[in-house]
Amino acid sequence: KLQKCRLERIGQIYGPSVSKELLPLRLKTNNEKLEKKTSQFHMECDILYSNANYKAKKTTFILFINGRLVECSQLKRAIEIAYQSVLPSSSREKPFVFLSMKLPFKDVDVNVHPTKREVHFLHQEEIVERVQTALEKALVKSNSARTFTVQTLLPGGQEKLNGKKIHKGEEGEKEEEEEEEEGLA
Repeated sequence: KLQKCRLERIGQIYGPSVSKELLPLRLKTNNEKLEKKTSQFHMECDILYSNANYKAKKTTFILFINGRLVECSQLKRAIEIAYQSVLPSSSREKPFVFLSMKLPFKDVDVNVHPTKREVHFLHQEEIVERVQTALEKALVKSNSARTFTVQTLLPGGQEKLNGKKIHKGEEGEKEEEEEEEEGLA
């Protein structure tokens, strides 16, 4: 129910075209073994991430930790890396990710920046790695269903494809052959 409410809010703020392309992902860890080290940490994450069909010119990363809007450059970079395996390298498409994370309050350091927007937290590297890995796996699964928009050629459009341009004016239709400009040195 909370995810549905978040999707509705994102749709109201960023538009329905954004919210319809988002997929949910939930992570919960507690005293898990990561990279041959036993880490004693607890984390809960609710993530809404854009699928491969989403198109934007810049990355949108919204991060809430314990209900507070914050920034974490290391986490944002990990998310961008996770999307590199799905989005073509020549692509200018960027992801949209909403991440709500719950951590023990004692593990969050908000005194990194004077405005308290940038945060660091205990076990940051392991948590960032865990989020990145889970997102990469989810993206690979969701990437199998890409959709493409096809535009139908309207009547009269064929003339333009054949190198002719049709101008409509007061005298009626007038055809002009399009000429390629040759550069003069």
